[in-house]
Amino acid sequence: MYCARCGKQIEDDSTFCPFCGQETDAPVTEAEGGAGGRKSLVQTLALPGLFGNKKVWGTVLALLAVAAVGFGAVKLFGGHKMKSVPEELFAMSWEEFSELSLEDMRDMLDEADIFYEEDYDNPGFETVTAEPFLEGDAIFLHDSSRPALGFAVGFRSTDDFKDFKDSLEDYLGKRVIKNAAVMSDKDSGYDEVVYPVEVSANGLEHYLDAYVENADAYDLEQKEYGVYKFVTVRYTRESLDYYAEEAAYQLDEDYVQRSCLIDVNYYLMEKNQFTILQARYGHDAISGKEMDLEKFQDSVDERLVRGYLKERVRENPDSREELEKEFYTKLYMLEKHGFDMASGTFLKTKEEERLWYVRSFNWDVEKRSLVDLSNYRNSSDIYCAVEFGYNSRDAKYFESDLDKALYLAEQNYKLGTGKGFESDTEKRLWFMQSYGYDTSSGKVIEKEVVDALIAYQNFVPKLPYIEEEPYVRYTLIYLNDDEVPECLVWSNSYNPDPTVHGAVYILSYNNGAVQMFDPDSAYQFQVSFSYTPRKGKFCADTVLGLRSAEDWVVAELDSDFHKIGTAWQDNDWEDYYYELNDSEVQEGEIEAYIDSFGFEIKIDSKEAETSILSAYDALRTTTYQILAYEFTEFSMSDGVLTFSSDGAARYGAEHPKAFSHSFPVAEDCSWGYYNAGETYPYQESDYEDMKAQIEADMDLYATDFEMFGEIGWDSPPGYYITVVDGEVVDVKVVYS
Repeated sequence: MYCARCGKQIEDDSTFCPFCGQETDAPVTEAEGGAGGRKSLVQTLALPGLFGNKKVWGTVLALLAVAAVGFGAVKLFGGHKMKSVPEELFAMSWEEFSELSLEDMRDMLDEADIFYEEDYDNPGFETVTAEPFLEGDAIFLHDSSRPALGFAVGFRSTDDFKDFKDSLEDYLGKRVIKNAAVMSDKDSGYDEVVYPVEVSANGLEHYLDAYVENADAYDLEQKEYGVYKFVTVRYTRESLDYYAEEAAYQLDEDYVQRSCLIDVNYYLMEKNQFTILQARYGHDAISGKEMDLEKFQDSVDERLVRGYLKERVRENPDSREELEKEFYTKLYMLEKHGFDMASGTFLKTKEEERLWYVRSFNWDVEKRSLVDLSNYRNSSDIYCAVEFGYNSRDAKYFESDLDKALYLAEQNYKLGTGKGFESDTEKRLWFMQSYGYDTSSGKVIEKEVVDALIAYQNFVPKLPYIEEEPYVRYTLIYLNDDEVPECLVWSNSYNPDPTVHGAVYILSYNNGAVQMFDPDSAYQFQVSFSYTPRKGKFCADTVLGLRSAEDWVVAELDSDFHKIGTAWQDNDWEDYYYELNDSEVQEGEIEAYIDSFGFEIKIDSKEAETSILSAYDALRTTTYQILAYEFTEFSMSDGVLTFSSDGAARYGAEHPKAFSHSFPVAEDCSWGYYNAGETYPYQESDYEDMKAQIEADMDLYATDFEMFGEIGWDSPPGYYITVVDGEVVDVKVVYS
């Protein structure tokens, strides 16, 4: 918001204006404030000038943040040597000003016998006597929290005023920065002129340290920053006595009804921000010329003017001149120099220019027509991506439709429909179906695999015993030797109602259709599934009823499902009855029959997932659980981790197993230890540390076994090596 007294921009939640002290909720009055009714010179001289004027496009203070080429301070003013303290302070360069502390300034005043008041709320000073300043006398102030000085200059005659005015304007006019211009806004109601008289590339760090709270936001190495010196001049019809009396001082001299109020401000700005500032006041600081907007507007497409500008003028008729000036100034700087006033950067390509027109005016410069961005989520970036395949974030064309779709999905825009995604699951399935791409893994998937997953998703609701979605679980496995996984559907898994029966179904996808195998044996207590990967054969084992009746169905999948054998057992609370392939058998024969198939893996619904997609993620993931003493090798070379065991029954192991695996290690692989007994159970590690730990453990096992005939730990540490899509992503040691 803006201060009602001085016009400067202040924080929306401010209680008082930091520039003039005006209470934000109080009306502006001429009442004197402060102790004893004394009004501060800060209040008196903080005028509603150019830098706080609402009618200026955007507050210049917001722009004055951030250039190069220094100019030394000139000690000559109108041909005579500067002698007075206010003249010296006025002419100081940024380098000279930055080297002065508040105490240095007060010493200058003391040495010149200048009387002043100290402001302890805002450390600084206010002079109480008028000192020579060119053809006039000045009272002046400084608030050390800001790199600024304020002067009120009075005159003993109108001739002195005229001479002063000529001298000051001549002096400042000759020192305006090269290619820059004096800034004024006659329509603002304030007769102010701002002279940009100096820019320095020195002392930037000092400026940040002394005056800027968010100094980290300034990248001094990458951008061309400088400290700009601005001198704001305003002439009034009040005498210097008026300003002294307002500050509760009495001057000895009488002054005519003419005064000059001068503010000297040093602002840290980026060079292109200064270019924006100049452009907003009608000057092209790139070419060093005034803008002839009246002539330029004749070259602007009338359809753009009619469709964009006139519509906004119609909506804001009171702001017509402002809107027109802003519109043509932006276009001028873009057309003449490729300069974007919104970002303060130069556009380098025709694609950036096309995006700029869409973003600034809803205008497609290639089609020479207005754009209705409501069909593109009111986003120029989405429009450019959809209509001409341009990635505005990376400033390049998309390499593929997939890249375009991923870019748009980040903005929740579904390519082809313009709709949003209601969930990550919907987005993931859409990408799988549309592009064969998995947004979770960032990998391309075979089309037949995608078709299978979607077909399974659509087929499940048709199955019997499918009650409520929360009680359905999924497992994907490879039963046969193709690359399309089969899907186990566990219905009514974990249903708290013991009277509800469930079942397990095996789905396979072949030639564009889902095939289903139903073991036709509902379960009530538990169900398990045994198989050997890619061998085709499997067994479903279900338990039903309080008597623990149990059914087995052995089947095979090749081009279709077909049963190989069946078995069941039951009891009448005293004796068991066993049946295998429709013939009564003895106890143990069923178990021997099932074992004869040599199934390697047995799973149940406890290991199942709640969705097809999470089951697919589980299929991509393998976790190897290895006891520390089983390793015969744990090494990494060229980014590949190898871990193996020869299966020897060392250290008293009862069930040794042989294995050997090698996988590349992901760049972001995590290594760590987990100890459940610790306050902070997880500790990060790395490969070298973990290898050393394994070797130390092996030495310990060997020593214990040699001395005591057994390993000293009841529960040796377990190594969990997680592999996703063929890469090691996590290695964890767990101590129980």
